[in-house]
Amino acid sequence: MVGYPEETESSIKNTKDLIERTHPGWFKCNIITPYAGSELYSSLLKRGEIKDFWKTITESCLPVETPNICANFSKEELRKIRREINLLPYLRKKTNLKNYHKMNSFDDTVSSLKWIYQILMNR
Repeated sequence: MVGYPEETESSIKNTKDLIERTHPGWFKCNIITPYAGSELYSSLLKRGEIKDFWKTITESCLPVETPNICANFSKEELRKIRREINLLPYLRKKTNLKNYHKMNSFDDTVSSLKWIYQILMNR
């Protein structure tokens, strides 16, 4: 996950370096969302850094944009970082060759390519 309140360029680089060193075959990076009842949510609420947006969701049944709790990056910057991190395994030839044989059908290949396309297009 990225987007913690104290996230820095250095912590992002450390995350990318860990991924490069460990060569995971698959993972998904997301931007952190402070969930109601979590320690992070409670502390942010108490310090006045967020309002009770979960209450708005449950009362209105409408999706609400989750707040950006990261002081050092905008939401757009975090989306770009997430996209870069999610692409890391697919930019290594070795990983692509290792996983290609696991595809059982043409549909698997198409599905995988669609997922990569979505990451590239930031959807």
